[in-house]
Amino acid sequence: DEDPLGLNDITIHSLRRDQKGNMWVGSGKGGVNFFDRQPPKFITYRNQNGNPNSLSDNNVLSVLEDHAGNFWMGTDKGVNFWDRKSNRFTHFRHDDTNPRSLGSDQTAFILEDRDNDIWVANYRGGLSLYNKQKKDFFNFKIHNPTGGPGKVTVSKVLQDKKGRIWFATFGDGITRYDKKTGQFTYFRKPAKEGGLTNLSIYTLFEDSKGNIWAGAEDDGLNLLHEETGSFIHYKHDPKNPKSISHNRTHVIYEDKKGNLWVGTH
Repeated sequence: DEDPLGLNDITIHSLRRDQKGNMWVGSGKGGVNFFDRQPPKFITYRNQNGNPNSLSDNNVLSVLEDHAGNFWMGTDKGVNFWDRKSNRFTHFRHDDTNPRSLGSDQTAFILEDRDNDIWVANYRGGLSLYNKQKKDFFNFKIHNPTGGPGKVTVSKVLQDKKGRIWFATFGDGITRYDKKTGQFTYFRKPAKEGGLTNLSIYTLFEDSKGNIWAGAEDDGLNLLHEETGSFIHYKHDPKNPKSISHNRTHVIYEDKKGNLWVGTH
């Protein structure tokens, strides 16, 4: 659908600028809004009942453009792959009877790494790695402190400058995965032992100096000292106007001058 006037929903989960400079907006109820600059107009991709070649769900939590210019859209009903040339959707859903299906139907975040591998962070479904040849997924077994294998929520996936994969969880801290060696490193220690302020992590960010930052649930910002595995903590202090404004951190951004911008609740 084309709408020259604007967005069809005011709840926005994801923003992505594509290789041509156009914007893709993942919304809460309106599907994906694509802003085409020439001529200026919005094109909407939504779920259409009875149409298998449409978005599987209108709550779009993550949007990714891959190296080939195709799009991956994470929703409350699985992952949608949109082939730009054919204008067709392929749906990937969770299937309890198939261990090679998507880890969960609720997708928190999608990443393409520098090897062109697609990683999917799932709500209550762990971390899924897409197999391009078989068109299925390998699901990483993640420790769950509350029990139930593979039921951990992964909120964010990051590839650092060294090519390592980091993923943040709700309740199990942060895990670093070295693709070259297959080794996992876990950051689960409590704050009193120099660890994270909270093991539920909303976001991860690597700055231009290679430092890893983690935004915790209601417990401020954590800066990793990788050599020791310990963290520096930044928390809101009502008596200090120069402290972080709120302890729930959702997004971190670095500008061209090296300043960090932190979005809080």
